[in-house]
Amino acid sequence: MNKQSYKHLLGTAAAAAAALCLVSCETVTPATRIQENPAMYSQLPEKQQQLVRAGHITYGMSTAAVYLAWGAPQRKATLGLRNGKTAEKWVYTKPRPVSISNDFYPYGPSYGPYWDNYYFPHHGVSTAWLQEESASVQFENGKVVSWQQQQ
Repeated sequence: MNKQSYKHLLGTAAAAAAALCLVSCETVTPATRIQENPAMYSQLPEKQQQLVRAGHITYGMSTAAVYLAWGAPQRKATLGLRNGKTAEKWVYTKPRPVSISNDFYPYGPSYGPYWDNYYFPHHGVSTAWLQEESASVQFENGKVVSWQQQQ
């Protein structure tokens, strides 16, 4: 593969990745969830409706209200019974970048056409994305009893 073909291939791949991200990375807000679930929203007390619109939660909110305010969690865990009440925990995550060194050449820096500086002039570090907990909510009998958010 010559240099021109390689640049064209990289450009095409980058454009495809950007287009895919634009299509699949739409922003979903409390307003979007309220619009998609008007019956769920209309059943909330007025004070909770105000909090949901602002993306906030409070003690005593239902799972439906938390869903409208914060969206679907990435994980749900049933915690069993607490004081005779069913307990559940919702966990929200966010991506965190982690740098990884790629300066490892098991066969030397010029092994094959894809391992030299001509094709990879910026080798050395890449970024991986790990999911870390950003917030969690605990419910008893379907009502919020505690929550925490990371900054």
